[in-house]
Parts: sequence; C-alpha cells; structure tokens
Amino acid sequence: MRVGAGAHASRRETPHMSDKRTASFWPLLLAALAFLVIGALYWRGLQQPLSDGLHTLELPAPPTPVAPPREADEPAAPPPAVVNPVEQSAAAEALAGDAPPADPADADQPPPPFEQALEALLGAPAFSALVVSDDLVNRIVVAIDNLPNEKLPVRLWPLRKVGGQPEVLETAGRTVLAANNASRYTAHVQALAALDMRQLAALYVREYPRFQAAYRALGYSEGYFNDRLVDVIDHLLVTPDLAVPPTLVRPKALYLYADEDLESRSLGQKVLLRIGPANAGVVKSKLRELRRLIIRRDAPPKE
Repeated sequence: MRVGAGAHASRRETPHMSDKRTASFWPLLLAALAFLVIGALYWRGLQQPLSDGLHTLELPAPPTPVAPPREADEPAAPPPAVVNPVEQSAAAEALAGDAPPADPADADQPPPPFEQALEALLGAPAFSALVVSDDLVNRIVVAIDNLPNEKLPVRLWPLRKVGGQPEVLETAGRTVLAANNASRYTAHVQALAALDMRQLAALYVREYPRFQAAYRALGYSEGYFNDRLVDVIDHLLVTPDLAVPPTLVRPKALYLYADEDLESRSLGQKVLLRIGPANAGVVKSKLRELRRLIIRRDAPPKE
C-alpha cells in the first residue's frame, strides 16, 4: 500500500513540476525574442536609415576611426663596429714599407693575383701538392668561417685531402691514435712552418677586398672578415694541449673521443687534436704570428 501510495504521489508531482517549467519558460522565450528583434533593428540601422512613414531617422554615423599618432621611425641599428681594420694592421704597414720604388716601366703592370702570389710564397711543388687552387679565395673564407663549427664538406676545403688512414694502438686497455699517425700531416705542417707569415699577411691585406666580398657573399651583409679571422684564430689557440693521447671509442664505423668534452669540440680544434701535439704546436705558433700581423697596431694585448 505504501508503495502504491508513493507511486500515486509521484504521479501527482509530475504535472506540478511541468507547470513550473512552463511558467518559467515563456518569460525567457519572450526576452530572447525581444533581444533578437532589437538586435535586428540595430543591425538594420547600421545598414540603412529607419523610416516611420513620416520622416527618415538616420542613426548617427559611427565615428571615423582615427589612426594612432605615428611614432617617429626608430633609427636603424648601426652596423657592428670594425675592431681590426686591415688598413691599420701591422701587415698593412709592412706592405707599405716593403713596396719597391716605383718603376715607370711597371706602372701599368698589375700585381699577380692571389693564387699566383701564394704559389710563389709556398713554392710551386708544395702549392700544387697541397692547395686546391680552384676558387681559392672563396674556399679559404668558407673554411675559416666553419672551423669553429662541427663540420665542413671535404669538397669545400682549400687544402687537398691527407692521404692514408688513421692508425690506432691498443695500450693499457685503451685505444689511442698511434704516434706515427702525425706523420700523415708532415707535408702540410712543414709547408706552413716554412711560410713567411709577414709576406703572407701582406698579401692578404693587398687582396683583402676579395676576401671581404667572399665573406659578404656568405650572407654576412655587415660582417667584417678580418674580425672573423681573428676570432677564429683565438678559438683555435685555446685548443687543449694533451699530455697523453686521448682514448678513442668506436661505436660504429668511425672512431670518436671517449671524453665527451673532446668529442664536442669544433672541427678546427679536432684537427689540431688529431695532428698530434708537436704539429699542433707549430700550427699554433704560426697562428699567433699571423694574429699579431692582422690586428690593429694599437690593439691592447690579449689577456
């Protein structure tokens, strides 16, 4: 009985609840319709004048948007300052001092191009054996710019590929480069050691517009190649001098340095590590000499 009475009571509540919902529904519907009508009239008023049959009532035109006051154009950032202008270098001074007396017979004779002058400095046999003369200035600029990076395709190197394969040695449970591996680089290092850096720097200063143009062609529209060269030399000079040969690992086809710090080094620093301490010492000495010649004469000493 209680269940039936309860069911009956529930059936009585249902119409009551529906009445309440219906009663609250109509005001909402009317409000929504009113909102739509008002919105439509407002939108129509924006499109055309409203007319009540007696006169035309034009809604006021929306104000014309006023552009914010234009700020003065900000001045363009100045190009980076040139730190080591070649015309203020020791090499430029040397070039001017070494200039021979003017010979009227040679007045119309241009100096030999860079490639020919470099061949004279190195000697024809060494130049032919070591240097890729095709597009040489561009090759030098690209190589120097990429020495602080991870790699450079072999086809862009200005020097010919070193022959032979790296030799390794197993010693005390470690894999290291064999001592005689450094001999693969003997020809290159000997040619560098014999090079008169004063004459090389003077030749570089004389031909500098070609180097600068090649550097700009790489996308450095406001860069100065001589400053880049000095920065790269500084980067190479901080290559660590290792007292013992570093350990190598071979996870795949190529040998890698087991020391993560050495393996993360740049292309240029890895070259100095690979050629052996004695060869690296010669290269660093010649780089220091070149640096002294191409920086500003009044530049403070490097700390």
